[in-house]
Amino acid sequence: MKASKLAGIAAILTIGAVAVASITPAMARDGQMGGRGPGPRFDFETLDANKDGKVTPEEMAEHRAAEFQARDTDGDGLLSQDEMVAAVMARVQAGMAERIGRMIEKRDADGDGKISLAEMPGGDERGARMFERMDADGDGAISAEEVAEMQDRGGRGKHRHGHGHGKHDGKRWMQDREQ
Repeated sequence: MKASKLAGIAAILTIGAVAVASITPAMARDGQMGGRGPGPRFDFETLDANKDGKVTPEEMAEHRAAEFQARDTDGDGLLSQDEMVAAVMARVQAGMAERIGRMIEKRDADGDGKISLAEMPGGDERGARMFERMDADGDGAISAEEVAEMQDRGGRGKHRHGHGHGKHDGKRWMQDREQ
């Protein structure tokens, strides 16, 4: 292979690596990947520094350098394990604060910005239905075996996937399983 071809391939690979390294922090931070749960997300607006509707390799490189400098808290030009852990923890904490804020908004019936015991998830009829599903033998209590059974089924209740429809079907299922 000629040197010019190798140089061209190296340049393409370098641009690709810069693109991935530049996009990943913005993607992970801003949660915009089609709402498919946690993971990398693309934040075009952050990368498009001059707001011209296009992202150039230079904008990606500038963003990458800014992200690096923000994480390099001691300014030595290197990222230590502590600096990297701190950056990840800050991102996790921000995401958790956002999720908790949404939970409070959803559950705060009296609008005081706080959640009382009565407003907590599980204290309503959904919690009672979950308890009923876990109480496979219908005795009004959940045994360790019933918890294990629920975990074995991946959290699915006794009314799904052929595990019966009556109060005592879970007990019958456990007996069949032991034989």
